[in-house]
Amino acid sequence: MQQDATQRLYEQVQMFNAFAIEAAHMLIRMLFLANGIAALAVLTMIDVGAAGAYQAFSSGVIFALAAAAATYLTHYLCASTVNAALEGKDYRMRLRGKAVGHLLAVIFSLLSAGMLFHGIQSFGTE
Repeated sequence: MQQDATQRLYEQVQMFNAFAIEAAHMLIRMLFLANGIAALAVLTMIDVGAAGAYQAFSSGVIFALAAAAATYLTHYLCASTVNAALEGKDYRMRLRGKAVGHLLAVIFSLLSAGMLFHGIQSFGTE
């Protein structure tokens, strides 16, 4: 009976984790596309005054890619933590790494969104 409850909890955590990861991936893809399309739009105008906006949008793309990398690292560490726990190994370092990965993904995502808004704001003022 205890094992059944543990198995159900494990499956629920895995399902929640899968949904959370998919939501993060969609957000990061959206940030990547928004910044990339904005950078391409600025390039098509070939305006010397738009250099700041182009730089902001390009930085946003780089931050979105960094957020994607941090998300994949977090996902790997999450799976590794579950496997280590099931095998009875010490998984505390993986938990810390997972927390750092989450934090980095959130920071890079916020920076990417900030660069998008900064580029939009600086486009008309230059």
